[in-house]
Amino acid sequence: MSKDNNLISNKKNEGHNFLAGTATLAITGLVIKLLGAFFRIPLTNLIGEVGMAYYGVAYPIYSLFMVLSTTGLPVAISKMVSERVAHENYGGAHRVFKVSIMVLSSIGLFSFLICYFGAGAIANAVGNSGAELSIKAIAPALLIVPIVSSFRGYFQGRQDMRPTATSQLIEQIIRVAVGLSLSFVFVKTSMEAAAAGATFGASVGAVGGLLTIVLIYFVSRKKIYRQIDSHEIEHERYRTILKQMFVIAVPITIGSTIMPIMMNIDTAIIMNRLQDTGWSLEEATSLFGILSGYCDSLIQFPQVLTNAVAVSIVPAIAAAYAIKDTKAIDANIKIGLRTMMIIGFPCFIGMFVLAKPILLMLYPMQIEGAMEAVPTFMILTVEIVFLCAVQTFTGILQGVSKMNIPVINLAKAAGVKLFVTYI
Repeated sequence: MSKDNNLISNKKNEGHNFLAGTATLAITGLVIKLLGAFFRIPLTNLIGEVGMAYYGVAYPIYSLFMVLSTTGLPVAISKMVSERVAHENYGGAHRVFKVSIMVLSSIGLFSFLICYFGAGAIANAVGNSGAELSIKAIAPALLIVPIVSSFRGYFQGRQDMRPTATSQLIEQIIRVAVGLSLSFVFVKTSMEAAAAGATFGASVGAVGGLLTIVLIYFVSRKKIYRQIDSHEIEHERYRTILKQMFVIAVPITIGSTIMPIMMNIDTAIIMNRLQDTGWSLEEATSLFGILSGYCDSLIQFPQVLTNAVAVSIVPAIAAAYAIKDTKAIDANIKIGLRTMMIIGFPCFIGMFVLAKPILLMLYPMQIEGAMEAVPTFMILTVEIVFLCAVQTFTGILQGVSKMNIPVINLAKAAGVKLFVTYI
């Protein structure tokens, strides 16, 4: 009877942890997105379509490198840590964390070198040479954020989302403050310099995020080591951990790179196709700025909330899956899907119906550009529900070690999208 009561109590705690983690990340995500809107809206009003076109080239490139270094591996860390914690192998969980720091630091250094020293070639390749300075300014973040991600993956695996939320919030506050300040200072110099100032905010913000989560780790270290010392340590070889980490991470990373790769190919296709069909470089840059500056950031808003669901659901399901608790798996899946639907459908309907007033309210200093963006924005709102569903189902499948399924389906969708975009 006592054992049954413990099982029931554990299941309740797992559900509570999942909902609490989701709520923590969702609330933080909302605040971060509002700060992002506070950043993008005045920035767009300040530097207009041309400046946003430079910014809009640098950020997808940054996102691509970030996905390569900080998407698959943190999920793998979270999953591997949660599985070991479920079996009370706290020493093994911490060993996974140490391996992850070494791996992600190496990847971060490589990404920084490629992005910084290859900035000119990248900018020319996408048909927007003026974005070179912006790409260089954001490169230092590529060195720092992967290290931060290793800490976040470890805490998420322990189903503690507070360190992730706190570090993300500090990072975003610094990014917004520094990015807007530098953009305001350099706007009189040139649009290229103003856009670079905005992107450099991400690099300074990353430093703030790293310092925050390292501090949290040192504060929590006594409790972590107490758990390790109070349980038998199962010594795993670093090579074994590394192999398992990459087996989990590689399919997730491949799937996650599809979207940023598509964004970068989209940039090249849109810029080059517009010029091929008679638009000048300035006109093509302005039109692309309408898409990237006015629409893209708003469409991504609901995904911040469902991303909280996806991040929280992986360790919750992985822990239950590790001990073959099918009832807990089923309960977490149902909670995740309900939450996703509660978020996705209202966001789609509201943003579609209110597209014009939303854009006019947010961009009062760029009325003409906002009006031009309305039809594009309305079309893009249709994808909200589907993207929210994809995020949630992907998290569920990752939790039960079915990493390949989302990759295959997303690759098929990407092929169709690129074909239609080109036409």
